[in-house]
Amino acid sequence: MDIERFFIDYKKPDIYLYINESCLKILNKNEESYKISGFNEFKEILLSLNLTSNSCGIILNSRDFIFNFLDFDKLPVIESKVKEIVEWRLSKIFPENLNNYIHNYISLSKNKILSVLLKKEIHDKLDELLVVKNLKMIDLKNTTLSLLSKLKRNRLSADLLIEVDSLFITMTFLHNRVPFFIRKFEVYERGEIVEEVLKIKTYVENNYSKKIEKFVCYSACDSDKELIKGFDNQKLNLLKDYFSKDLI
Repeated sequence: MDIERFFIDYKKPDIYLYINESCLKILNKNEESYKISGFNEFKEILLSLNLTSNSCGIILNSRDFIFNFLDFDKLPVIESKVKEIVEWRLSKIFPENLNNYIHNYISLSKNKILSVLLKKEIHDKLDELLVVKNLKMIDLKNTTLSLLSKLKRNRLSADLLIEVDSLFITMTFLHNRVPFFIRKFEVYERGEIVEEVLKIKTYVENNYSKKIEKFVCYSACDSDKELIKGFDNQKLNLLKDYFSKDLI
């Protein structure tokens, strides 16, 4: 199963709308950016745009996604059986009704699965709004999964992926390009980000016996780029920095 797809019947849409913490970006040949501060403002801007496309993809950060790493003694060979046993295991640990979520999963190894959940109401809310603009949503991406896929294609052996989206941060720790720990957090001030990142890095090193030395960083907006220097000065070797254009 593709690490970044949420729809099986997938084809590339005409445009991608990237909605992050502070802006809406239309990712096409000429990237357009509009500042937003919430869904209502996103709705107003979208309705005001003159879009001639018929289909679109939506890209969201990991705020509303729920990740679970699941270990199994053995997984079936048949895909439908894998889905069945993964959802059975998830139902035992997840406190809410799974019928209210879009569920996807990624096989990380022969016995390890990354389960990914997104509330259906988020998808439906976006879909209803796009219909007003005569846009059909045919792809839904998550920034973390898209960037992990990018790392794999680029053969970058990073120990850590840091996503900076205003005051919201997602950290994904990897071993041999495979994720094993994901932590999301939000701070009140930008000056707190580097300190919090280093705390989580130390926690992972102590509890997973992994040395975290090489990282890649993703910046959601131009204003986030300055933070990369802060990470790079903390005995972390920056392999590459990614930006919005790298999500598609």
